[in-house]
Amino acid sequence: MRVNEIFCSLDGEVNQWGQGKPTVFIRLQGCNLRCPYCDTKQTWDLEGGGELSVYEIMEKVNSSGFGKVTITGGEPLFSPEFVMLAKALVGMGIQISVETNGTIPIPAGAWADKICWVVDYKLELKQSLGEFVSILGRKPSMWVKIIIGGYDDFYKGMEMVEDITFLLPDCNFAFSPMFGKTSEEQIFTWMIENRYKHPTILNKVVVNTQLHKIIFPKGEKNFVLP
Repeated sequence: MRVNEIFCSLDGEVNQWGQGKPTVFIRLQGCNLRCPYCDTKQTWDLEGGGELSVYEIMEKVNSSGFGKVTITGGEPLFSPEFVMLAKALVGMGIQISVETNGTIPIPAGAWADKICWVVDYKLELKQSLGEFVSILGRKPSMWVKIIIGGYDDFYKGMEMVEDITFLLPDCNFAFSPMFGKTSEEQIFTWMIENRYKHPTILNKVVVNTQLHKIIFPKGEKNFVLP
């Protein structure tokens, strides 16, 4: 399968296993979107990266000594071999999270229920509620992450939180500031200002800070596995 890179670092994003968890990152190659704010544009081309077998990836994970894996991209579900890799990692009994862009249906099955799915809701795509919920399915561990570039995004995000919560009450939500457009402080201020009009906002939403970019701003503590 096409892999952009495999490295170890701290997981700075929200997920079931906790932010700041030492993690092996498997960044797959290829994406079906071209988001202008993407910080890994080198992963877009399905022909980029290098070829590794699922067995070779598992060997790297096993040799790391880490008990947590994050599969990211690009878009992991865009990879034809994703299910094979995910099932193999689940079989290793490690903690797994998958970061996906919310446009490709999440696989069903007992193995998929053992994964923490961190799913973007792309406001710019104007997906209908029904379409997005059908992509989510019903998973025991699910985070929906919404990128906030301004107050309009925040307001639409609040509405989505309430609508999705009505259909999937166990779903978790995170608002992430768009770099250069807004900040964690601004999002928190908007949450406080809207707490009476939209009480769900304080009970269901966390402000997502990308901890790895703060702790390791130059990526110097990310190390590539041999």
